[in-house]
Amino acid sequence: MNAIGPLVALLVIVGVPLIGVLALALGIVALVRINRSGGELRGKGLAVGAIVLGGLMLLITPVLLVGGLLFARSEAAVDHRAVRALEQARMEAAESARRAAEEQDRRVRAEEEARRKAALEDDRKRDLEKQTPPAPPPPSPAPPAPAPAPAGR
Repeated sequence: MNAIGPLVALLVIVGVPLIGVLALALGIVALVRINRSGGELRGKGLAVGAIVLGGLMLLITPVLLVGGLLFARSEAAVDHRAVRALEQARMEAAESARRAAEEQDRRVRAEEEARRKAALEDDRKRDLEKQTPPAPPPPSPAPPAPAPAPAGR
């Protein structure tokens, strides 16, 4: 809510009843003086108008107060809904970030496990190579057999 709203509300809450009371009181005082003057003073219509308007302002004051309170309550409800929506969005964002962090953590652990298994496999292969003696060199091929001599000629 902006800063002008509370100022207007204050002026309505304080100003309308105050002006109504002043109009009513001054209208009555003026009407009494006009009636006592024996026709010397005029403005009876203005005095009656002040009394009527002052009375209306006093009658309208509770309506304005109730309307203002209902409006303020509806604004507060709107603000409350907005705050709840923001809180819900914040919670969803935090949950999403938590899930993303867990997923990243799972990936890192899986990569570390794969590296560990590969290192264990490499170690196992090296151990096997150390344990088995080197294979003897393959036998050299035998010299070719002499060709048989041609028979009987």
